[in-house]
Amino acid sequence: MMFRKTFALCCLLGSLLAALVVTAAAGPAASTTLLGSKLQNPGGARDTQAATPPPGTCVVGRGGCSVSKPAWTSRPRRTLSPTPSPTSTPRPTATPTPTPTPPPSSVKPELSGLVDRTGAPPVSLAPYMGGWVVNVTWASLQPASGASIASDNAIDQAIALIHSTPAYSGMHLRIRIFAGIDSPSWVDAMSGGSVYIYNSAAGQGGQVPRFWTTPVEQAYAHLQVLLAAEYDTNPAIEDVTTSGCMTVFAEPLIREVTDPTSVANLVAAGYTEAADQTCQEDAIAAQGAWTHTHSSIALNPYQAISGSGSVSIDEAFTQTLMSYCHSTLGNRCTLGNNSIRTASLGTQYDQMYSSMKGTGPTLYFQTAQAALVGNLQSTVLWAIGEGANDVELPTGFETLLTATQMQADNQALTADAQ
Repeated sequence: MMFRKTFALCCLLGSLLAALVVTAAAGPAASTTLLGSKLQNPGGARDTQAATPPPGTCVVGRGGCSVSKPAWTSRPRRTLSPTPSPTSTPRPTATPTPTPTPPPSSVKPELSGLVDRTGAPPVSLAPYMGGWVVNVTWASLQPASGASIASDNAIDQAIALIHSTPAYSGMHLRIRIFAGIDSPSWVDAMSGGSVYIYNSAAGQGGQVPRFWTTPVEQAYAHLQVLLAAEYDTNPAIEDVTTSGCMTVFAEPLIREVTDPTSVANLVAAGYTEAADQTCQEDAIAAQGAWTHTHSSIALNPYQAISGSGSVSIDEAFTQTLMSYCHSTLGNRCTLGNNSIRTASLGTQYDQMYSSMKGTGPTLYFQTAQAALVGNLQSTVLWAIGEGANDVELPTGFETLLTATQMQADNQALTADAQ
């Protein structure tokens, strides 16, 4: 018995010595193969997308936005993740069926259905709607120069509401960022001072930065970098607006040309039509910081202001901007308008709507306010006929549409989006 144990031990030692000789002769490659795959990848499988450094300032130009894109799965998330990591501590959620995070290479679907443009709709109407608009100012998102995105902002609160309210499960968001009169004061200062603008039709106005200047354009582009790093991978957010060149409303082609004082103020501050048109393109290019989320732009026939202060309408430039959006952002570009109503707004708007439909494919519309829209149901049906993905409804829509109409309209818009 002792002999057998001694013999077995000798055989084992001999085998090991032979293996070491073979390994030394074969070189490092054989050694790696012999010792197994864990030497090739210590610790097991890894995420192939390495964590990227914090994104830097986006310098924009006609060539686009040059930034380091955040990795899809490696960025820490502030919000409640719809699909918690297997290694993280599970956290309870009220969402009955979380929206799965799309794969890294995909673009999220565009927002579809009826949309409440003022915020979360009444819970009783949620079954007939696709989502809502989060209206948020640049000043509230980034109150200090160089600051990161403020925590617990309106976007965070909307995401939390979707997660905590079962009736909102499956609804999605458009983020409407208000720059212009809602820009932080530090942006006004970096542009060389603000300019007073007044929209006579709405009776609203305020101080706007010199949005056509390079420092403001770069600050807006950096805001997009910060927002994309925070929210681009969140499945609840399907659209973010392009608002860098806006004045009073998030409609960047409106220049308050019906108010002579506003026009004179702009010209005196150094505004030029060429600089404005470059601003429009640079604002679109800045949306290149987003990778998975649609970027929409509210279009109007462009209100042009010459160096002498004369004004005109240049709908051809609006068409040029549609093409620029598509060539720059590809299938993430969504064309929109915030003015639709029963009555025609004139030939130039009719031409623009025709161009939008022909350019497509993703479109959104916002109706005029309830007092101006005319017949709301007819207006929504027109938008459906144009191929719209979603329609933003006015305040008080629940008194202007029946539940049956809303259900049918929501289904038709959702079908348009597919």
